[in-house]
Amino acid sequence: GGIDAQRFVSATLINNAVAANKLKPSLDTYKVLGDGLRYGDKYLEAAEAYAKAEPFAKNGEILYLKALALYEGGKYPECKQAATAAAAKGGFERMGENWLTLGNCELEMDNLPAAKAAYT
Repeated sequence: GGIDAQRFVSATLINNAVAANKLKPSLDTYKVLGDGLRYGDKYLEAAEAYAKAEPFAKNGEILYLKALALYEGGKYPECKQAATAAAAKGGFERMGENWLTLGNCELEMDNLPAAKAAYT
């Protein structure tokens, strides 16, 4: 409980700081926010934070993190969209994990041919 409470407070502090213009919106700001929310099992809120980071991203990693959060939150069509966009944007080290996430989403939606294609 204590760690989850700390992460929630951190997320609230970051959101408030951005709203008050004390912390500027950036890739790092929103990635830290998304990571904290994800580790606190707040997957859909994490996906929203990663979405705010997207305009600052030079590669597909933040889209991959968004896809992962959406997968963990049970939002499979949205996960597929984010993982597909991450693959298209590319340029990050965890591309293999992104393809696995995409395959897992396809599997959850009972789309076996697409899951096999992603896993391949």
